[in-house]
Amino acid sequence: MEIVVEKLELQRAVSKVQGVAEKKSTYPILSHLLIDADQDRAFIRATDLQVEIQECFKARVLEAGRICIPAKKLYDIIREFPVQDVHIKERENFWTEITCDRISISLPGLDPKDFPAFPGGGGKYFSSDANLLKDMSEKVIFATSSQESSLNLHGILFEVFFKGHDPFLRMVATDGHRLAIVEEKITGAREEEQFIVPRRGLSELRRLFDEEETIEVKTAENSLKFASPNSILSVRLLEGQFPDYKHVLPRELEKKALVNRKELLSALRRAEILASERGEGVKFFLSKNTMELNAGGGDIGNFSEKLDIRYDGEDIKIVFNGRYLIDALNVIDTELIRFELRDSESAGLIKPEDDENYIYLVMPMKIS
Repeated sequence: MEIVVEKLELQRAVSKVQGVAEKKSTYPILSHLLIDADQDRAFIRATDLQVEIQECFKARVLEAGRICIPAKKLYDIIREFPVQDVHIKERENFWTEITCDRISISLPGLDPKDFPAFPGGGGKYFSSDANLLKDMSEKVIFATSSQESSLNLHGILFEVFFKGHDPFLRMVATDGHRLAIVEEKITGAREEEQFIVPRRGLSELRRLFDEEETIEVKTAENSLKFASPNSILSVRLLEGQFPDYKHVLPRELEKKALVNRKELLSALRRAEILASERGEGVKFFLSKNTMELNAGGGDIGNFSEKLDIRYDGEDIKIVFNGRYLIDALNVIDTELIRFELRDSESAGLIKPEDDENYIYLVMPMKIS
């Protein structure tokens, strides 16, 4: 293989994929990138066996072929090159020579035949604006568990369903203490389906694609492919069942408050300074048109703040993990949010005002 590519074009492509390559792995090939040159374009790929990214870049192909080269070394080298053309040429025994201006570097590589291949094939399932998928994922990804479990709490449910003849995508995430649900209209889907996408895959989707791109979502053997004209993200799906989230959604909560999102978010950040010190929750007391937040106690200090809200229900006291509420308020963009409760021991709901497409459920903590 032999190609010539502009430095900034190569740096762009390598930066998009190299984060997937594992820095330390029992499989050395996973710390390498595969560069595949064919005709007037070249592709660069990286994988950790769960996620694979392929990025296309413009190059002058002098000789078609493939090389497998250490990801981190290549990235670090390219960043320090001057803004000149970069000449990459395959040598014997899987070595690669990289030259730029008067700089020449040789790197050992591995046999490209050993680079893992993700399942190929598959057909288009649906399409969506990248901006929409990124916004949806931002609203749920924080609610996943950081620990792997048999219940797949570290994955996000992709659920395609229909309202009349219109297809919709619903994303659902939960860690057992909270639940985030968002749904939006998509195009192209012809049948209902469910997939469980690992958190890592959704994180890469948010990072990889530009907002103005259109993403084609394709199904393949036990994986989903997210494809734009220059990028392909392949994600191996999680097996098993996702928790039955629908039965935990409360119906017709009697106590409903309308709260200024920014004011509540600011108050919670102040309350968390004391609440987080001992891992305690933030205490809420709702009375007519007033929400009072309390945190701390004893020798760590006390916090109290009152907010003006719209509420005419019965008085109620309830305790929530302040961090859980902050996470949700950070991704809602409406001025007002609806805060819905039943009693001090039942889950509460947060929703954007006049928007039924996003629901956030959080379990309360015990009142001490």
